[in-house]
Amino acid sequence: MRAYTEVSPMEAKHGGGRLRANRLFAAFWEWAVRHESKTVRKIRQKTLADARGWVLEIGCGTGANFAYYPAGTQIVATEPDSEMLKRAQRKVQELGLKNVELRQAAAEEIPYGDQGFDSVVSAWVFCHVDDALAALGEVRRLLKPGGTFIFMEHVRWRRRPSDRAFTTSESMRKTRPEI
Repeated sequence: MRAYTEVSPMEAKHGGGRLRANRLFAAFWEWAVRHESKTVRKIRQKTLADARGWVLEIGCGTGANFAYYPAGTQIVATEPDSEMLKRAQRKVQELGLKNVELRQAAAEEIPYGDQGFDSVVSAWVFCHVDDALAALGEVRRLLKPGGTFIFMEHVRWRRRPSDRAFTTSESMRKTRPEI
């Protein structure tokens, strides 16, 4: 696996999405992840348990999910923010992981070939994506036939006030099996 190399200036326009560098937000996000509740950590662990084979994580942030992937997975983690990637690289080193490759890329334009991944993971990403439909198109393009899109999001997929504050792929399968 290759390590992260910074490749872009702050806010550079890149095809379908923006590459960023926001040191303040990266520091905040790292702090927020360190202070997550046990419940949130359990949700991460349960949600990521379904990841298999070659895994693409879009918007890996500071690497909060890396410790929860099942043994035997090979992870390609993308993130548009170079400051987040620096922190994710430290997390990879801290955990001693050899199965994680980091790459700077926006969710709307991921530089990998069609149908190359068994699983695609996103955790609290789509509220930050400039073009959610383009990013979902990339998920579809990158998944192998029969592959799985695994996600945890705090954006609602319905517009009723009674909807949950965040959604996981498991909760959607229970309520919308046709998806």
